[in-house]
Amino acid sequence: MSTETVVLRAMAVVVLLCASFSPGPAQPSQSGAEAEQLFRNGKALMLAGDYAKACEAFAGSMRKQPVPATIVNLADCLEKNQQYASAWGAFLEGARLARSRPDLDGLRQVAEDRAKALERRLSHLIIAVASDARIAGLVITRNEGQLDPEVWSVEMPVDGGRYVITAKAPGFEPWSTTIDVGAAQDRQSVTIPPLTAAKQPEVAGEVRSTSRGSLTGSRKAAIALWSTGLLGLGAGLALEIKSGHTYDDAQVGATREDRHTLTDRANRERQFAALAAGLGASAVSVGVYLWITSKPGRSERLALRPHVDEHGFAASLIGHF
Repeated sequence: MSTETVVLRAMAVVVLLCASFSPGPAQPSQSGAEAEQLFRNGKALMLAGDYAKACEAFAGSMRKQPVPATIVNLADCLEKNQQYASAWGAFLEGARLARSRPDLDGLRQVAEDRAKALERRLSHLIIAVASDARIAGLVITRNEGQLDPEVWSVEMPVDGGRYVITAKAPGFEPWSTTIDVGAAQDRQSVTIPPLTAAKQPEVAGEVRSTSRGSLTGSRKAAIALWSTGLLGLGAGLALEIKSGHTYDDAQVGATREDRHTLTDRANRERQFAALAAGLGASAVSVGVYLWITSKPGRSERLALRPHVDEHGFAASLIGHF
């Protein structure tokens, strides 16, 4: 068989393989239709004066199909619902989206004018964090949404309402307060104080054993560690799955703040998942070691001593076997 014949047959095989794996015709997406229906629902609810539900409908339409006209309608709805900071941000975002579309110049101008007129009605909240309160691992949340350190001690526009401010850090007692902010032209402030170091937990009771059977004190401790380890591994798996769902929610968040908040929450869930899984695996490993090294009939004296510091939680198993 000639070289040319071999090459031609090889090319024919490649063409057939490519044809067999070629994608079928694209299926039409329903997102556009769903977005349009949600937009119409929002309009109808606006006419009926149900602004809260109307805003939800416009936000849902934006998640399905983000377009300038929808976000401007959402901003208008938020303003009528007295969510002035959210409305201001939505008008600015609508103007930004319309800026690249010459045919939407009129919509852009309306959005910019509405945002400018609304700015003087905004309420503000400042969460002040003094230098002596800025410890390693400090996390500050506002209504469960984590705040970036860049906005600490910065006066930020917020919607009117009640806010729960919480500060926490590893090895310290959490601190929390509640503050009410007026809907328009209000200015409130909260100062985060230096956190108090957490109290060291009492030393766990000693476990003594002079068992003559096979289930010595160290083997009982091994069983307890295995149970704890399995719980840690299970919690790690559950948190990992939950973080994936949170990441998915972040991709379709209604606003930039929602997407940023959900992404931060997913990252924290993934970190806690890794921590739980690591502690679980360590507990199982120590349990295996205790089981293998234990000798039935030998006097044992064990003590479990937990430690809590600014770096987190640890436990030591001490004694003689």
